[in-house]
Amino acid sequence: MSQDNPFKWRHFQLGVILLCVRWYLRYPISYRDLEEMMRDRGLAVDHTTLNRWVICYSPEIAQRSRPHLKLTNGPWRVVFQGTCTSRLVTQWLEHFLLQHLQKPSIVIMDNAPIHSKKAIKALLQKHGHVMLPLPPYSPDFNPIEQSFGNLTVPAQRKALTVS
Repeated sequence: MSQDNPFKWRHFQLGVILLCVRWYLRYPISYRDLEEMMRDRGLAVDHTTLNRWVICYSPEIAQRSRPHLKLTNGPWRVVFQGTCTSRLVTQWLEHFLLQHLQKPSIVIMDNAPIHSKKAIKALLQKHGHVMLPLPPYSPDFNPIEQSFGNLTVPAQRKALTVS
């Protein structure tokens, strides 16, 4: 992509491309929904074109907007591409998350097998933080699963009944 003009040779104006990419990245909509929204606004943009724009311009938008982002005190959500290992989680924690946490902080960890609890706990304590592990998963603690279970039991009994 050209640094001078990343929109050179595109058939649509810069504002239209950025609007579409921003909407796709910001809101949970599909390319076909976005195509329909643009059609409602008088623009004929194919969903495959929208996909190409998102693939092409997302990294550029992320890179240019990074200096303007503010730190958050809310929950951190991270998406890993590829295989996530305990080594990757520990490195991310050490080289990224610990750089931004205010002391003292509580880091809540779920029970994923990739979380090396001893290594993470030691690393957090070394930097003045506390790890709070979630309790092991149990459907007994989940009211949604109990409700769903109550709904499925009568259906299973009907299926087993032979007339």
